Amino acid sequence: MNAEFSEYFKAPSNYSEPHDTELDGSTQFPNLNSIEFRSRKNDDGVALLPFYELLEANEDQSIILLATNSYNQRLWNGAVFGYGKFDDIGKPNTGIIKLPFDSNVTGIGWTGKTMVVFTTATGTIQFWSLQSEIRQQNGYNLFQVSKKTEHFGLISGFTLFDGDKKDKAVTGSTDGCLKIWKLGACDIISEQTYRYAHKAAITGVSSKPNSDDLFATTSRDHSLSIWDLRSKMPLVNCFKNEDFANTACLWAQPQNNGVDNLFVGEDSGKMHILDPRKLNEYVVTQTLFERPIYKFRLSPSKKSLCILGQTNTLKVVSMTTGAETIYTDSTACDYVRDVCWINNQNDAQQSFYSIGWSKNVGQHSIKESSTSSSQAS
Repeated sequence: MNAEFSEYFKAPSNYSEPHDTELDGSTQFPNLNSIEFRSRKNDDGVALLPFYELLEANEDQSIILLATNSYNQRLWNGAVFGYGKFDDIGKPNTGIIKLPFDSNVTGIGWTGKTMVVFTTATGTIQFWSLQSEIRQQNGYNLFQVSKKTEHFGLISGFTLFDGDKKDKAVTGSTDGCLKIWKLGACDIISEQTYRYAHKAAITGVSSKPNSDDLFATTSRDHSLSIWDLRSKMPLVNCFKNEDFANTACLWAQPQNNGVDNLFVGEDSGKMHILDPRKLNEYVVTQTLFERPIYKFRLSPSKKSLCILGQTNTLKVVSMTTGAETIYTDSTACDYVRDVCWINNQNDAQQSFYSIGWSKNVGQHSIKESSTSSSQAS
């Protein structure tokens, strides 16, 4: 006798969806899965998730993208919202772009005014157009140019090369793999794969300023590596931190200084500055946090560097006075995850916005005289 199990488990014909108030304290619908869960989405299916993760603006800052993730619900998904003004970030009904993802968003990078790359926790890289030049429609017309899933692990490091071509990217994942991508007009092509680039999770990837070939990586295997894609053996230099795992890196060139600097963060909360030409010793070492360093963000003027840790505190150091701390803010109620500097011509004052978990948005300004003010919401 063959049993038709689908008949046993399908919704009864007389089933009616319960009202929200009936589900309070109910043990029959503990996870809100199935029909009830799906019905609780917004009308457009995209919701501002509680963990604000990434904040990136295009070159003229006419579009600001906010990536939000979910870590405490049934589905660990993501959503990206676009805004026309910094003041609109996180406010209801102000998003001009709404883009859902089926996994957490881990990276955002602009390749043009309306062309953007996303990386995700499922090892996927996606190339999107936010506006169609052919259709010439008003507003924004989202179109996925290409999507590739070739990483086995979560993409934990991502950078775009900012040389003359601006058509290459590097991604690193939690399984120690590096991939080099060619960003074409209508496709993403994987040019090189270094499956065992590191022995542990890659925590940071940063390209050399004004270069199409050089970049640096950090990993939880304690190593800092420099890569040159013009070489047959691209790993050209490597330095190992004997004491702590490296958690972040930034390859930057300070203003009015011809010497590049490598900024490296570690698990102990220390920031190290190294000369890329000589990795066997630290130029500067400074303890900034009691927890691991999470991210570096350089100001457009290259005068200031914002450092984030696994904490609610952010710090800004001067790039012209030996990494002296000139600003500190701890008003966030949860982890601060990203900042976006505002492009302005006022050298006497630098401003930026910060975002973090628990839907935290902060506005900050730093005066040249080192007196500072902040406003958080």
